[in-house]
Amino acid sequence: MATADGADWSAPAGDLEWDCRDTVLHIASDFIGYAGQLTAPRTRGYAPFDVIFDDAPDPVGLRDVVRATGGILSAAVRTVPPTTLSWHPYGMAGPADFAAMGIVETLVHTEDLSRGLGFTWAPPAELCARVLDHLFAEVPRGHEPWPTLLWGTGRLALGERPRQQIWRWQNTGS
Repeated sequence: MATADGADWSAPAGDLEWDCRDTVLHIASDFIGYAGQLTAPRTRGYAPFDVIFDDAPDPVGLRDVVRATGGILSAAVRTVPPTTLSWHPYGMAGPADFAAMGIVETLVHTEDLSRGLGFTWAPPAELCARVLDHLFAEVPRGHEPWPTLLWGTGRLALGERPRQQIWRWQNTGS
């Protein structure tokens, strides 16, 4: 996102209702929410807290927020017992599920940010393939992993398949 430092972060993030700044807040909130679920497992609902910004962070501060909250999720995934299960709206989830969810949030919302801020990027195909295998077993195969993940999260049409209006991933409970 370094090329977006001079961009208008109040611009819409792709087709989302959020602007780019709110999209970063969403990513950070998900990371912290997922870490909270792992470190204080629950059988229903998220732990009752959220992330807020101090003032109005500049682009460097926004990147720091993503790195910091992503680091917290990464640390939680690595340190909780692998048998830990906690509530998520899409089913009970373990560390591998929350890690995969965090990756999906990062990948697809970086795509949303790239459209709003005017930079181009594409994630590694292997990373996309791994999260597709873990969370999106039902998506069609035979296409490149990145466009398939974008289709699986309702962001584009895939071949003859129209863009999805409603989508969700499936937690494996692992």
